[in-house]
Amino acid sequence: MEVINLGSYCNDKEAFFFMPEVFESRWLRHAESGEYAFVPTQNQGFEIMGSSIDEDMLNALPDDELNDDALMQEKGWDVLSITGRLFSPTLGAILLSKDDIETIKTAVTERFKESDLGLLIDVVIDPEEHTVAAYFEKMSNVDAGWVDDYLTMPE
Repeated sequence: MEVINLGSYCNDKEAFFFMPEVFESRWLRHAESGEYAFVPTQNQGFEIMGSSIDEDMLNALPDDELNDDALMQEKGWDVLSITGRLFSPTLGAILLSKDDIETIKTAVTERFKESDLGLLIDVVIDPEEHTVAAYFEKMSNVDAGWVDDYLTMPE
């Protein structure tokens, strides 16, 4: 789990606030410096957040290039998965690791093993509410609890 500590911040409330478009944007980590950048696509109404490295280049990229993972790696940026993005008012953005996602999937499978829902196809995590929805062969959008039910979250 990576606590990115980035996002839209309200100085008056001393807290981050949730912006759906930020959680739908491209999240990048600079390969050399480790700095993060949230880069909007052309339809999203915010400016780059985070690193100022290559800011002009990132702003100038058309969506098709911004969405090309291999090209972004050539330019020195690792693309972070859209799966497992979480929001915290105190920490900003959090990104679950692949291991975290697998832990949740394993626990959800175990939790529902006695049901007749069939095999688990996927889990979807709501970034703002931290709820987990499970998708099985025979039923979709099954309430599987909260991320906190499966992982210890940072405070």
